[in-house]
Amino acid sequence: MSGARLDGASIGFIQEGVKQDAELSLILPQATVKDRVYTAEMEYEGNKVVFKEGGGNYSVGARENWYPAVSAFRDRATYDITFHSPKRLTLVGVGKLAGEKRDGDEAVTEWKSD
Repeated sequence: MSGARLDGASIGFIQEGVKQDAELSLILPQATVKDRVYTAEMEYEGNKVVFKEGGGNYSVGARENWYPAVSAFRDRATYDITFHSPKRLTLVGVGKLAGEKRDGDEAVTEWKSD
């Protein structure tokens, strides 16, 4: 991971090597407040996230868990995820397609999951 933000402000994070501890932790500036909505943004880059699967298909490779969670698969949350990809590709995600646009050489798609 190359960066993290909470409600638009940069925050620290911990992500050790996959053989050490594959989980990601965000370092919050203060305790969260029940029922308040927060926006967490994480930036990934490099060659260990998207993999060629053949036939022009690619997949996102998760380390342990792709989506943020307190306790894997027992914690529930809504997601609004925006992907940036080469415009020549069609991205398919989980949830509902909420928006799609072309910006220069890149396609930007937004997916929402309830």
